[in-house]
Amino acid sequence: MTGPGWIDIPSDAMKMKTILMTVAIAAIAVIVAAAAFVALGGDDDDDGKKVATGYTRMWIVGNASMDDRVDGDDVQYVQDVIDGKREPVYFNPNTSSHSVLTNMSDVNQDGAVDQKDVDMLRRMISQTADSEKMLIYYVDVDGALNSMHFPAKTLISTYEQNSKQLQTIHAMDQVIAWDNQSAAHIYASAYSSIPVIFKNYDERKDPSAELMIRYQPDAILTGSQDIYCQTLQTALPKDRPNMDIVRISSWEDDKVIEGTLTLGFMLNKNAEAQAYAEWADKWLNLISEKVSKLSSDKIVNVLCPRGSYNDWNVTFNGPRSGKFETSELAGAKNIITRNLTSSSTNVVVTDEWVKAQKDLDYIVAIVYGDLDNKTRHVTKDPVYPGGHDYDNKEFYETAKKYWDVMTKAYGTKVHVLDNLVGQGTTYVIGIVYMAKWFYPELFGDMDPDGIFQEFMDKFFRYDFDVASFQAGGGIAI
Repeated sequence: MTGPGWIDIPSDAMKMKTILMTVAIAAIAVIVAAAAFVALGGDDDDDGKKVATGYTRMWIVGNASMDDRVDGDDVQYVQDVIDGKREPVYFNPNTSSHSVLTNMSDVNQDGAVDQKDVDMLRRMISQTADSEKMLIYYVDVDGALNSMHFPAKTLISTYEQNSKQLQTIHAMDQVIAWDNQSAAHIYASAYSSIPVIFKNYDERKDPSAELMIRYQPDAILTGSQDIYCQTLQTALPKDRPNMDIVRISSWEDDKVIEGTLTLGFMLNKNAEAQAYAEWADKWLNLISEKVSKLSSDKIVNVLCPRGSYNDWNVTFNGPRSGKFETSELAGAKNIITRNLTSSSTNVVVTDEWVKAQKDLDYIVAIVYGDLDNKTRHVTKDPVYPGGHDYDNKEFYETAKKYWDVMTKAYGTKVHVLDNLVGQGTTYVIGIVYMAKWFYPELFGDMDPDGIFQEFMDKFFRYDFDVASFQAGGGIAI
């Protein structure tokens, strides 16, 4: 498959040895926060060519120095590669079977690092929001090499987590259409004039080419190629100058910051994306630093049941779910890994299995409410078989009681967290709440409500009183 938004990967690149980056959970945030972390290796590919390996959070090809920015340092790095002073850095995030090793100095991806790459990189750096678009390359959520026309000026968001990224970096004025989930959230009420063109999961999962051609967006924001926009990918014209299917992480694999920084570059919102990354780093680093000093026997065990208003008692959040990563970044060991029968992010378990985990220290039930405290009707419910109307507070308390009864025999502590702060750019807030619950002696001075308020004021720019909402039932209990 070729054309804008997707490119074929040369077979020789597929042969290169990939680097498995295994990072201890307690150190994840520290490594993620390292703005200029580069590991130069002594590895050879199948042809015996010396390569370097690296890690970055800005997944734009041209980020040759592998920091959080594409700037003059990268121009110098590419020039040094041309002059033989440095090795090119190859990057593979190993996020899926589609991941490949990408030469971050080969800016135009023609197989050679030369003056053309320097010239292209200089043009990329000088681009403004009003510049004529140019084709650039990036590593997408799957770790595959992808392309888009930069800068994207009009957008369609297919998913609430993508929309949260856009609101976080103050790019909502570029959104020309979105999905019903995004539009329904009260914190996005200022954008009610944006047309809702996806009414359900299936429509946003694989939008029709006819619909996209009608709107002519520069970019369609979505996720993994294994789930999203598969038909659309082949149905759109191959040599189109717009309608790029932009696949960046908005919740997967603890790569929210990576996705946000990459998206920020694509939209000429670098400063806003950097501000978010710096804010997130502050809290992630604090938690990682303190938890990393604990001995292994002090690390708590946790499970995160996945809730909804109609069926919340049998499915748990597994790896790649967003909430799984959130619980582990809060310093816990998520023991759903003891019961993985598939690669699904949603792991179905039995009550009996939960009861058998006698070393389970915490349950954090993830529920799906919102900040509006609207009453929601439950038709399938373990407490009210005939159905019931819940507000957030009652539903949270019912969920807590359900798990309290099941696990009281071995003293498991139960909390409830709204999905709003469980994944996406708000995941840092969920991590803060969890860390405070898991290790109250370590984080006695940390104020989760205040940190949530800071996010709402600085990034969402939504007038909301967190403390008052928490007093009446809240987002986290």
